[in-house]
Amino acid sequence: MTYFSPKRNKDSMKNRLTSVSVTLAIIILLMIAGPVMSVIVNVSTDSSYYRNGIQTVTFTADVDLETDERVPVKNFTVAITGPSNKTCTFTPAGAVLDGCANITITPINTVGYGYGYSNFGYGYGYGTAGYGTVNQTFGYDFGYGYTSGYDSSGDGGELRFNVTWNITADNAVEGNYTAELNALAESLSTFRIYMDQSPASFVIDQTAPSILSFSVSPSSPLLLQSVSISASVSDSLSGVNTKTVKVTKPSGSSTSASFSSPYTYTGTSVTGNYHVEILAIDVAGNEANLTTTNAFSVDTGTSTGTTGGGSASAGATGLGTTAVSASYVSLVSNVKSGKATTISFSDQATKDTGVSEIEILTTKDAQTVQIKVTKVSEPTGISIKVGGKVFGYLEIKSSGIDDSSLSKVKIKFQVPRTWLAENGVSADQVALSRYADNVWNELSTSKLSEDNEYVYFESESPGLSVFAVTTKAAVTIPTQPVPTTTVPTAPTQPVPTTTVKKSLELPPIIRKSGKTWATLLLGILLVVLLVLIAKTFHTKQQKPMVYNTTL
Repeated sequence: MTYFSPKRNKDSMKNRLTSVSVTLAIIILLMIAGPVMSVIVNVSTDSSYYRNGIQTVTFTADVDLETDERVPVKNFTVAITGPSNKTCTFTPAGAVLDGCANITITPINTVGYGYGYSNFGYGYGYGTAGYGTVNQTFGYDFGYGYTSGYDSSGDGGELRFNVTWNITADNAVEGNYTAELNALAESLSTFRIYMDQSPASFVIDQTAPSILSFSVSPSSPLLLQSVSISASVSDSLSGVNTKTVKVTKPSGSSTSASFSSPYTYTGTSVTGNYHVEILAIDVAGNEANLTTTNAFSVDTGTSTGTTGGGSASAGATGLGTTAVSASYVSLVSNVKSGKATTISFSDQATKDTGVSEIEILTTKDAQTVQIKVTKVSEPTGISIKVGGKVFGYLEIKSSGIDDSSLSKVKIKFQVPRTWLAENGVSADQVALSRYADNVWNELSTSKLSEDNEYVYFESESPGLSVFAVTTKAAVTIPTQPVPTTTVPTAPTQPVPTTTVKKSLELPPIIRKSGKTWATLLLGILLVVLLVLIAKTFHTKQQKPMVYNTTL
């Protein structure tokens, strides 16, 4: 008889549990890892960003077979997804099968054909469609059989294609995109699709950054006085990469530096006009340039301490302005004809000028448009006074596009509630008037909203010019005198008196109508009918009763 010690039984059970645990771990790892791919397909791009002026996106499509594998590939498909979706299906020889509009396929490396049976993996064969380019069986990996192979990618792959997408001809929409390469293989009635495990990502960004709300303070500094230069730079798609500011002195010498708003300039060493240029470049490489001539003027006198943004000596209509209290410039890029473009202003610009946003609709494209808003106490060169109570005057002008190319302009502005209360004006009495052709024209103005400080309005204008924020002109309806019609009084005629003698008086005549006789006749007939009914009833009661007696 053999006896096992409890310790030995315990060790045996422990070994079994360890073996089972290791086996389960291996199975789980195999399930997670999945089968080894016999074909690896991948697509990459020549850049991550495509800016304005670049007409094509070039992909490199790679196909790599694992060692000793044969795969009967029928075709490849490049799928591009994003704001504009594209597909292109082509053979292993690079011949287009489906889609591929504005896409060209250029084979770089190709392979020969295999022989024998058609299958996935080991063996030899043409594939179900023969050994043409429709369904091709690859040879062994790393140059075995009839493969050409390449080593430039480090993968030892067998096929490589250049796929070129003409984004200009396709009018591709800006945005974020992904591209992937898939391979369809067929053996008899069995199909397999080899998916791209790492799709390529890229961005089409053809819009330059926006430079908004440019301002300098003060606009008339003293010699050696510092000047603060501010602007808001943004790019919604690829983001801003670099920002620089360049200040040119009256002598022509200039200073450039990395721009961070606000930028403090300390080079006011000579008197005269200074020019400021701000350059912004986004990650894609699109450039925006805002150049403001006569941005500020250094004087030997007393500084005005006001905020400026360029010369305010001439407006969009050639009218001069005086006593500039605030001036700001905003820039927008890639303006398209027939598409509304919004130019926004900073909170400080809105507080100083009252204008928060201007929307323009143009009849032609423009690469860059600058809108300058200047608030003045009173415009010069205008002898005609605007009607109503005036809150303020605005000179709004553009550069980069002609005023004749503006088909419609919407201006959003605000008026302090304190001004309305002090002048006894309600919100529905506020209007924006535009000066054009030697006359003030009241524009269609609507109230948008209000808060504790301001009431917000929007006006629609046919163009830019000098504007006035005023109260609406009162409509006076003239009072017309009501004509009085006098009716002539007829002369009073004496009424003759007629005397009737008593002997000629006649008694009143009583006329009996036909209705009275009809009523009387109906009553008589009713009485006769009642009498007959009563008599008949009485007779029935007096009739003797008859008894039948059977003996």
